Amino acid sequence: MFAIIGCVLALVGGWQDETAFQLEGHTSEVESVVECTKEGHVASVDWDGKLRIWDLAERRSLREIDAHPGKMINDLDAVVARGWVATAGDDGFVRVWDAASGSKLHELRLADSIVKCIALSPDGKLVASRLGEWGEGIGIWDLSSGQVVQAWKEIEESAACLDFDSEGKRLAAGCYDGRIRVWKLGEEKPVAVLELGDFNVYRVAFSPDGRRIAAACGDHALWVWDLAEKKQRLADPKSGNLESGHGMSSVAWSPDGLWLVSGSTDNTVRVWSLETGKEAARWGGHEEYVHGVGFAGGGRWVVSGGDDGRIRVQPAPPAMRRGNGKAKG
Repeated sequence: MFAIIGCVLALVGGWQDETAFQLEGHTSEVESVVECTKEGHVASVDWDGKLRIWDLAERRSLREIDAHPGKMINDLDAVVARGWVATAGDDGFVRVWDAASGSKLHELRLADSIVKCIALSPDGKLVASRLGEWGEGIGIWDLSSGQVVQAWKEIEESAACLDFDSEGKRLAAGCYDGRIRVWKLGEEKPVAVLELGDFNVYRVAFSPDGRRIAAACGDHALWVWDLAEKKQRLADPKSGNLESGHGMSSVAWSPDGLWLVSGSTDNTVRVWSLETGKEAARWGGHEEYVHGVGFAGGGRWVVSGGDDGRIRVQPAPPAMRRGNGKAKG
């Protein structure tokens, strides 16, 4: 079930695309969205414990999975090459699903109740999460054996979000103390600690080439760090058009690493050029906070999920299709 979005969109430069549409089916707040298959299918999760797989070409839900019955799902990750989706819930479990069949592949009990954040390694063999519900450490588990293969316990503050790089050799953690810590698997000490300030880091994401890390933060900013040059690059100093009290809640990279999409608590979705550090487009349409964003279909679509329980799908803005977003190293 879907609805066309027309005049409700408010876009930078006056651009509107009436081929945008919305997908309905979730019965509560959508916490996260991510592309999950080579065919461009998208997975989303909500606070009622439901995992949905969407076919954007047909504009419909392929299946609904009661992934964590009656419990909030806090995070979602996927291995596109395998078509696997991992969910983390308030029941203390991490579960891995096959997007094509809906079957459960793995199940790990990581806490007595809350599993806040997870990341799947690109080969689908490992999952990273916090040690315990509110612990100040991070662990990596082998999905087949259920055993911890590495743990980092000396962390001043809990992690809010995690991400593996595209090779599965490094793990980044965005923490509630305004720091991003980056570890190389097999080593005890972080290879980088990025100081962002006294505010929460809500989402962290490696660029496809692993050279940069983007972070959505509670200070109204979208941060981009160049790890090789050991310097920060700020894409959005104060998120100029955000109303007071609002901040960035999510961020994701385009497949070519030239663009970022962000969601925020002012109910908007924005696309950014890494070349200019400026918005290429911005639109509304969500009635409440936007908590999950991503690209799908090779960067053709921008997908967002919000507290209004809706998935909105917007064609990538014209600037992306013209290739105006070359990232500089």
